[in-house]
Amino acid sequence: MIAGIVFSFQYTFAQWVSLNSNTISNLNDVDFYNEDFGIAVGNSGTIVETTDGGNTWTDLTSPTTDDLTNVSILNPDTFFVSNGISTTQYLWRYNSTTGWQVVLVLGPPYQSTIFDHNAYAVSNHIYESPDGGANWGIQYDVPGTTTFDDIKFTNASVGHAGGNVSGIITYSTYVVRTVNAGDSWWYLDVFSFPNANGFSALDFPKEDTGYIFAPYYNFFSPTDSSQLWKLTNFSLGPDINPVDSLWSFNTSVLITTFHDYVNACKFLGTDTGYAVGNKGFIYRTTDGGIDWTNDYEGTLSLRGLKMINSLIGYAVGDSGLILKREIGTSTETGQQDIFNAFIYPNPAKDVAILKWTSSKEQKGNLQITDALGRKVYDLPSMQINSGMNSLKLDVSKFQQGIYFVQLNDGISSTILKMNLLE
Repeated sequence: MIAGIVFSFQYTFAQWVSLNSNTISNLNDVDFYNEDFGIAVGNSGTIVETTDGGNTWTDLTSPTTDDLTNVSILNPDTFFVSNGISTTQYLWRYNSTTGWQVVLVLGPPYQSTIFDHNAYAVSNHIYESPDGGANWGIQYDVPGTTTFDDIKFTNASVGHAGGNVSGIITYSTYVVRTVNAGDSWWYLDVFSFPNANGFSALDFPKEDTGYIFAPYYNFFSPTDSSQLWKLTNFSLGPDINPVDSLWSFNTSVLITTFHDYVNACKFLGTDTGYAVGNKGFIYRTTDGGIDWTNDYEGTLSLRGLKMINSLIGYAVGDSGLILKREIGTSTETGQQDIFNAFIYPNPAKDVAILKWTSSKEQKGNLQITDALGRKVYDLPSMQINSGMNSLKLDVSKFQQGIYFVQLNDGISSTILKMNLLE
C-alpha cells in the first residue's frame, strides 16, 4: 500500500527577482521599449542598457557626470535623459546615428515622456516635440513658483502634468490636463482637492480616472506618510476668458495614511496598480487602490517603476538595485495540487485548450486578464478532477493580443501566457 505520492513538477508563479545591474550607483528611473529593450539611469551619469529582458545590463557612454533622474525611450535608436538639481538642467537626446545632443537647457529638472511617437517634457514649461525630440516648442508656461516633475499621457489626446507650488511652510499639488494632445492645457481646480498636501506621483489609467499620491509635508520636508486620492468625473468649467477655464472633478480619499513616501506608481486599468517608495517596498492593489499588499519587501529605497503589463515590470533603486517582476518557473519535489499545465494551440484564434494535472479532486477557479491587468473572463468555481484535466476556452470574442490565464485551487496556482491572433 502506498501511503502518499511524491511528484517532481514545474509550476509558474509571479515574483520580484533582483538582477545584476552592473553598477552600484543609485538608480532613479527606468523605461522599456518592449519586453527586451530597456534603460535605467542614476547618479553620477549612470546609464545601463539591457537588450535581453534584464538578464544582462551594460554601461552606456553618458553625456554628463551629474545625477540623472529621468529616461524616456522613443525607439531602440533614440532615447532621452535628464539631470537632477545641478547648476544647469539639461534634457539630452541620444540617437544611434548622431550621438548625444542637448535639446533643452536652463529649466528646473526636466522630466520627459513618449506617447504615440510624440515627445513631451516638463519643468517650468510644458514642451512638445513632433519630430522625435530634435526640435521642441513650448505648449504651456507654468505660473509662479510651480515646477512640474511628472507628465503622463493616457492616450494620444489626454494627458496630465503634475507638480507642487510652494506656500508659506509647505507645498500643495498643482496639476494641469489636456484633452487635445497638448494644444490647450487647463489646471485642475485646487478646491476640488481634499487638502493642500504636496504631490509625489500620479497616474491616469483612463481618461476620466486618475490616482495621486500626496505626501504630508512638515515645513517643506516630506514625511513618510501620504494620502492616496482617486479623481473622477472631470468637467471643464466655462469662463469669460477661455484661458482661465479650469477642471472640476470628484475626489475620493482612498487611503488617509499610506505609510511611505511614494516615488512612482502605475495603474493597469482601474483595478491593478503598483507603487514604490522610500522604504524599499513594492506595493500592489487589485481593487483600484482601496487595499494594498506588499508585493516585495526590501530595505533599499525604490525610485523608479515601469510595468510592461500586469505581470512583468521593473523597479530600480539605491545601490544599483534592479528588480524584475516576471512569470518564473520553479522545479520542486513535494505534494503539489496543480502542475504540468499548458495551453494549445498557442498562439490561438477562436478556441484554446487548457490542460493540467491535479493530485486530487477539488474545487478551483480560473481568471483571464489582458496585458493591462483587466479581467476579461472569470470562472469562480469549477470542479477539478484527480489526474488529467482539460478545459475548452472560447476566445473568439477576445481582441488580438497577450492574455494571462491563472488557474487556482486555493493552495497552488499557475499562470500561463496566451497569445491570441485575429
